[in-house]
Formats: sequence, C-alpha cells, structure tokens
Amino acid sequence: MQNSGASMTRRLVSPFAIVFFVVLSVLASSANAKKPKRLDLFVGEQKVIPAAKVDKWSLGTSGVIDFRLPEGGDEFIMVGLAAGTTSLLLIMTDGSVKRYDIVVRQVRVTERDNIRLDFYFVELSRDSGYRVGIGWPGTIGGTAGMTI
Repeated sequence: MQNSGASMTRRLVSPFAIVFFVVLSVLASSANAKKPKRLDLFVGEQKVIPAAKVDKWSLGTSGVIDFRLPEGGDEFIMVGLAAGTTSLLLIMTDGSVKRYDIVVRQVRVTERDNIRLDFYFVELSRDSGYRVGIGWPGTIGGTAGMTI
C-alpha cells in the first residue's frame, strides 16, 4: 500500500513541475521582451530606426529629440536636440510593442594648447644634380664666439 502512495506522489509531482517550469519560462521571456532598448545620442547626432510594420508611435518628453518619418521613408530619423532623457513607444501592426529609452548627452569639448606643426617640402627635379644635404645656422648661441 505504501508503494502505491509513493508512485501516486511521483505522478502528481511530475506534471506540476512541468507546468511550473513552462509558466516560469513564459514569464521570463515576456519580461525580456518588455525591456526597453537603450539608445545614446549626442546633441546634433542623428540615428535611424526602421519604420517597417510600425502602426503608431508615441514620444515621451518633448524637446529632447526630433523624431520624424520622412515622406515615403522606410526609417524614422531621430536627432538629438538637447541634453536629457526621453522614451519612445512603437506600436507595431501585429499589436506588439517596442520601447526605447533615449539618452541625449551634451558634447563636451576640452580646451587644448595650440600645437605648432612645421611642414617642409622638398622638390626634386630631373634637371638638378640631386644634391642632398643638411643645413644649419652659421652661428649657435649668440655673438660671443671665436672669429676665424
């Protein structure tokens, strides 16, 4: 009698475990599908997002990016306008949703010292005797020197 109880417990546990893991995997995959994609832009930078199968769209905070679909375009054009964050929601024709978190950063320009570059050009022609040499100044260090 004890054997039949143990086998019955095993039969009940197996279907329960299978259902539990199926539900857990569905929840995990739906959590990953809803996670927004992050886009980073600088002020003035442009990026494109495919517009295929997009039915409607909604932009969060205004003034951070310019977001538009050119006439007859296959891609949305996004331009960073000001530093900040916003979100974008794309509702697809099949009812699915794509979310984007957009961060726009100000371009930081660091001040640098001027750098001097000297360019020397050498012209060799076939008419010359191909004289090559090194030139240096006649005096080094000023006027206090020997006279020859």
